[in-house]
Amino acid sequence: MKSLKNVFYLFICGALLVTLTAALPGKSAVHAPSLAAKESLLISSGSISAGVFVELSSKDFSKVAGRKLNFKERIALGLIQKKFKAEIKAGHLTADTVINLNQLADEKMPQFNIGGFLLGFFLGLIGVALAYIFSNDKGFRRNSWYGLGAWLILVVIAVMI
Repeated sequence: MKSLKNVFYLFICGALLVTLTAALPGKSAVHAPSLAAKESLLISSGSISAGVFVELSSKDFSKVAGRKLNFKERIALGLIQKKFKAEIKAGHLTADTVINLNQLADEKMPQFNIGGFLLGFFLGLIGVALAYIFSNDKGFRRNSWYGLGAWLILVVIAVMI
């Protein structure tokens, strides 16, 4: 019984390790221009080329934006940059394409939906199914999965204790 419990703990730790390492960004083969070059490419209307955008660090982006980014915004910036890198690599987007940062912030920034989260948290898989049946909003559906995941994490922690 004790060895089965140890195997379960190892499985959970391994799954967490794989999940966390898959979320880390890889090195890019493109050489990043200096901050001065990045700022010079910034267009006064709040637009920037896609190639420069994907190479901006959160620190450089906060200098360009004129304010410090909070943790949630830094995570969202990394996710959006990862999507743009994939689109550039797939050939759907060129590095010279100009993107509007204000419009991008409105469209691409993930919004937390407390209703979807609570639905998934309190009703579990039934709540996720209800989110898919009654809502076409991707954010609502995604947050119902987050709620279910949070519930499952609490159950695993309770079992471990």
